[in-house]
Amino acid sequence: MKDKASLKILIVTASYFHSNYGGGQVYVKNIVNEMIAQNLDVSIATPGTDAKVVSYYQEQPVYTFTDKMLEDGLMGLKKLITKINPSIVHIHGFKEPFSLACKALRIPCIVTAHHGGLICPAGALLNSKDKICNVKASDSNCLPCVLRNVKGGTFTFSIQKIIPFKLRLAIGKWLKKIPFIYFITPIGTTTLSIENKKREWKNIYINASLLIAPSIAIKDAMLRNGASKNKIKVIPHGIPININDNSAILEENIEASKKNKRVKFFYVGRICKEKGVHIMLEAFSDLKVPAEIHIIGGTGNSKEEKYYRFLKKKYKNHVNIFWYGKVPPEKVNEKIKMFDIMIHPAFFLEVFGLTIAESLSMGKPVIATKCGGAEMQIKHKENGLLIPPNDVNALKEKMKEILECPDLLIKLKKNTGVNVNSINNHVKDLVKIYKPLVKR
Repeated sequence: MKDKASLKILIVTASYFHSNYGGGQVYVKNIVNEMIAQNLDVSIATPGTDAKVVSYYQEQPVYTFTDKMLEDGLMGLKKLITKINPSIVHIHGFKEPFSLACKALRIPCIVTAHHGGLICPAGALLNSKDKICNVKASDSNCLPCVLRNVKGGTFTFSIQKIIPFKLRLAIGKWLKKIPFIYFITPIGTTTLSIENKKREWKNIYINASLLIAPSIAIKDAMLRNGASKNKIKVIPHGIPININDNSAILEENIEASKKNKRVKFFYVGRICKEKGVHIMLEAFSDLKVPAEIHIIGGTGNSKEEKYYRFLKKKYKNHVNIFWYGKVPPEKVNEKIKMFDIMIHPAFFLEVFGLTIAESLSMGKPVIATKCGGAEMQIKHKENGLLIPPNDVNALKEKMKEILECPDLLIKLKKNTGVNVNSINNHVKDLVKIYKPLVKR
C-alpha cells in the first residue's frame, strides 16, 4: 500500500514525458519507473499544449502544463499544483517557475541539475576558448561566450565591450518590445539574456528547498554562482541494473578480450560538437593498429544535424567507422553487448554522464575526458582511463594503449562495477532527503 499520508511526489519534466531524447529525460523516466516499483505515490507534470489532457503512465497520472500557465504571476501553474496536492515536488525542468510557485504555495521542492544551462547563459559552462568554465557568470565573463552562439556575434564583441553595460541592457529591453529583426535582435539582446539567466538562477537557488548536484563539478559551479553550501547535496545518478544478467555479460566480455579479437570502441550519446565526437574520430582515424568504432546516437536540432552530416561525409571512406543513428534506450544495451570499450570525449562540463554509468554496468570500461561527471565514476586505470578534454593526441595515445595492451583491457573490464549506483538505491537515497523536507 502506498504511503500517501506522508509522501506524495510530483516529478516535473523538462520535455514531454513520453519522449526519450537526452540523458536527463532517460534518467527521469528511470526514477519514475523505480518509484512505481517501490510503490511510492508519484505523479508527473509535463509540458504540452492542452492543459485538459491528463494521461496515465503505469496507472500514475501525467498532468500537462502549458505556456499560458506560466503567465499572470504563475496563477495557472499554482492552480495545477494545488489540484495535484503533492507533499513534495522534484523539479527536472522549468525550474524557475516551479520553484517560485512551490515557494508561494509553501510546498517543499527539490531541483536537480542536468546540464550547465541551469547556471550558464551560454548553456554549456564552456568558455569562448572551448575550455570548461571556472568563473562566476557575469556580463564581462559571459558576453564573448553568448555572442559566439549567435550568428555573426563574435565579430561584434569588440564594439559591444566598449558600449556601457546599462546602455546595452536598455537596448536589449527595447529590442524585445519590437518585432524581431534578423541579425540585430539576437546580437542586441545578448546582455539582457545574460542578466535574465543570472536572475533565473538566483530565483531557483533562493526558492528551492534543496539543490541536487550529480557531481562535485556542478556543485562547485553552483557555489561559485551564489548558492548556499547548506542547500546543495551531491547525489550521483543511479541506473537500472540487473545483477545476474550483467555478471554473465561481464564474463562474456572478459572471455572475448582473452581471444584477442579486434577491439571495438564505441560511443553513445548526442552527435554534437561539445560532446567531442569530431575529436574522437580524428584520434581514431590516426590509429595504425586495426580497430573499429561504433557510433550510437542522433541529433536534436538543425545545428547538430549539420554537424552529424559533416562528420559522416568527412569519414565516409573509413571502413571501420560504423554509424547506427538514434537507437531506442531499451535497445542500446543489446547493441553495446558486441563492443569492448566506450569513448566519452566531451569537452564541456558534463553534469554526470549517464552513458558512462550504463556502459560500466554492462562491463564496458570507459576512456573519458575529465569533464566533471566522468571523474565521479571513473577511477583511472581501474575501471577506465581519464584524459584531458579537447586533446586529440591524449585520446589517441589511450586508444593505442588499449590496442597494444590486451591485459589492460581485461583488467579494466573486471573492475567495471566499482562505481555504479543502482536506480533502486538511488531512489531510496532520494526518499531519505524528501522525508525531512516534508516534515518541516
